[in-house]
Amino acid sequence: MGHSRGAKLSCLIAEQDRRVQGLALVDPVDNSSFGPRGVGYPSALPALRSRPLPVLVIGAALNTDVVPPEANWKQFRAAAAAGGSLVWELVLKGSSHLQFLDKQLPLFAMFSNNGPTPDAIVRQVTQASMVTFTQLAVCPAAAYTGSQIKGLLTLESQALSQLAPLDYALHNVERLQTAAAAYQAQTASTTGSNSSSQYRPYASSSSSKASSPGPSGNRPKPVQASYSQLMGMRVGELKRLLQEHGVESSDCFEKEELVKRVLQRCTLAT
Repeated sequence: MGHSRGAKLSCLIAEQDRRVQGLALVDPVDNSSFGPRGVGYPSALPALRSRPLPVLVIGAALNTDVVPPEANWKQFRAAAAAGGSLVWELVLKGSSHLQFLDKQLPLFAMFSNNGPTPDAIVRQVTQASMVTFTQLAVCPAAAYTGSQIKGLLTLESQALSQLAPLDYALHNVERLQTAAAAYQAQTASTTGSNSSSQYRPYASSSSSKASSPGPSGNRPKPVQASYSQLMGMRVGELKRLLQEHGVESSDCFEKEELVKRVLQRCTLAT
């Protein structure tokens, strides 16, 4: 994952490193006056076309003051889709390029004006979409059909639009089913092997104090809820949900921390 030209670097690395199984590109920039295309500044677009991957593209509609149109998120989305990648595109209509950052540097902020969407909301939408996309496309819990995935991502997009004005689009959605099936095949191939060598997204850390949920037959079903839906629950309900899954929550002091813990530990059968 990466923001701006960091997103561009992520694309270049993904072309070379087969360990990369998905991309989250936050208002990506292919080139600019700070790094014009040329020797030493290759375009990332051919890399996106060369290797199909699940790709989340988040664009800032008000970034034209610092990002040239010929190098903005639209070019990354088009290149990824042309290469056969699954693409979930979210465009924040009230955001500028620097509002995704935790802290804006005054020097760079001089060249970019903030949009009407608050920075905190821009970051919240970005984080929620990245978690959702990772769990559905990169580390899927089941072999969803294309129509199921399209429905889930559409619902999540609509929920996120309640936080901030945005447009969304989906491309090559049917590829998600293939990604999910590949994940299940990989998981099945490791059955019976040493658990430390298995590919287990969001597996419990060795320092966790939570009790085991018990025999596999008594384990609660994985949670199937989006970030926005979980944020609509009460704190007590979230804590009970974590307790049912044998997950410790005493170190979570904010509601958002509980929601993130649920998404990390209760949405996949571990």
